[in-house]
Amino acid sequence: MLSVCMIVKDEAANLPHILANVRGVADEIIVVDTGSTDETKEIAKAAGAKVFDFPWCDDFSAARNYSLDQATKSMILWLDADDRISQHARRALASWKSQYHRKMYFCHVMNTGGSEFLQLRIVPNDK
Repeated sequence: MLSVCMIVKDEAANLPHILANVRGVADEIIVVDTGSTDETKEIAKAAGAKVFDFPWCDDFSAARNYSLDQATKSMILWLDADDRISQHARRALASWKSQYHRKMYFCHVMNTGGSEFLQLRIVPNDK
């Protein structure tokens, strides 16, 4: 079972795309909002995400860790709103998620800025 965790702020333009991108892969979507003034939270809620508020404190790791703390599934994939996972990674995640071993995995991620990279993004939910 896979939780997708994101921290966001004013990501109304990007959020629908990443939420559609992980549909069918995520068993749970956690969106932690750090102070949006646009429709970010409404978009996330409409897509079925669990939305939490986290007051911005100039610390990305604090916000990211808070998002991970909200996850209830056995594995976590963390993403940003401007990330996209490749079609190959989507297919792999969809077929492998029920067979994950409790270890860390790399994921092929594409950023809307044009960069593509392989990064450690899937971790066990070991509270």
